Amino acid sequence: MRENRMPYLEVGMTLYSLALFVHILGALALFGAMGLEWVALLNLRRVEMAEQAREWLKVFALFPRLYPLAWLAIILAGLCMTAAVWKGAGWIIVALVSGVVLGAAGGAPAWRRVRRRAVPQCVRRLPLPHR
Repeated sequence: MRENRMPYLEVGMTLYSLALFVHILGALALFGAMGLEWVALLNLRRVEMAEQAREWLKVFALFPRLYPLAWLAIILAGLCMTAAVWKGAGWIIVALVSGVVLGAAGGAPAWRRVRRRAVPQCVRRLPLPHR
């Protein structure tokens, strides 16, 4: 039998590496959504016609679905990795509590405020398109 001199080139995926991939994918989706939301808000402030505002408002329809999916991927994959390897390290509890506090303090109230105040005010100040 030939000895494998490069074990890091082994083909195969463990549950931990799959969970790590999903965890990183969730983090990328979360930060991608944050960046997209930031761009949409900036462009929504710059629009001059109601039709332009409607186009950017369509982007906001993605966020109520995208944020929970990204968080779910992060949390479930993180819990899977915790069960497999980390087994209750202190920083895991701090990360979970921080995620809940940040989501409760910033995510939901800010989203409600944008939908209730900022978006209608932006659309109200725009001239209606002539047809």
